[in-house]
Amino acid sequence: MNDNLDKNIQFWNTWQKQSHQLSKYCLKLLNRHTEDAEDALSLAAIKAHESFCSGQVEIRNINAWLYTITRNCCMDVHRSRDRRFTRFSPVADFEDFAEMLIDENTPEESLIGDDVRSTLFSTYRESSMLQQKVVYMRLVRDRSHKEIGTLLGMTSESSRKHLEAFRKRFRINLALANTLDTKTFPTSII
Repeated sequence: MNDNLDKNIQFWNTWQKQSHQLSKYCLKLLNRHTEDAEDALSLAAIKAHESFCSGQVEIRNINAWLYTITRNCCMDVHRSRDRRFTRFSPVADFEDFAEMLIDENTPEESLIGDDVRSTLFSTYRESSMLQQKVVYMRLVRDRSHKEIGTLLGMTSESSRKHLEAFRKRFRINLALANTLDTKTFPTSII
């Protein structure tokens, strides 16, 4: 019992001495994403403490060992963040969203709605994955540009530019399709 307490104290003393450097290391590895860096550092502290106190691992250089665990935790956090967006398949949600946007009361509105929907989908599919994510998060999930920037690792201004580029391309595609005059089309829907 006393040995376990000594290990616990030894670990936390070492961790306190290294935590500032490990925090900087996490920020570097995670491209200055402070929330992800904090998550990785917390995860590293927990894993390192459990390993150290269990005595199952032979540690020759505790500082190097802490950096290795921290690096592995940073990579885990990085992969989990990437997984959130590589699984990103918003086309079905986007199509449902577009269906709600276009109000069809008459047969003429129905035809126009089909043309607009078709152009909207094709513009969306032609967009880069990053632009699709921005459009999806802003229009379907109603996230602010600041939130989008944080989640995608960009500035809110960059998020706005991606959305504006999408809107511009949509208007051009709509005009090219000769479906309707883009000046009379309510662009507020996108």
